[in-house]
Amino acid sequence: MGAIQEPTSDMGPYRTEIRGESFYLARVGEGASHLSRHEVRVPAAEIPALLAALKQATDHLGYRQWAASNPEPPDASWVLPPGEKGEAPYPDWSVSRERSDIIIRGPWVAYPPEEWQERPVVTGEIAYWDVEALRGALLAADARASGRVGPVV
Repeated sequence: MGAIQEPTSDMGPYRTEIRGESFYLARVGEGASHLSRHEVRVPAAEIPALLAALKQATDHLGYRQWAASNPEPPDASWVLPPGEKGEAPYPDWSVSRERSDIIIRGPWVAYPPEEWQERPVVTGEIAYWDVEALRGALLAADARASGRVGPVV
């Protein structure tokens, strides 16, 4: 069971639920699309809100305890190649622009909205091991969109 966090004002439609080695990132409301088991589409203008949600997850005691435990890289040997009983996750994060949206692809499991929900909720489970790479991909996409050049800090 996880710890559902109270969203901060800068997280917009995003919510987090902290777990032992991962967290759920949910986007509540219209405007997001579940494209596949490992990719979603959200408005590009929400990159700052996504970054705020990642910050909330990494500021949580659960994440800090996990990070202090010097975790080993995850064993992904169980992942099946595409075409064999399911789709393999992308090995790395990518954030690409498509008109006014971004497509986020990565080593996570994304869940579509459920029919019983009052408002659509697109959710993804992100391993703590993968958070910093996702943050870097979002920052790079934001820099490209704004025309900034140079390293992203």
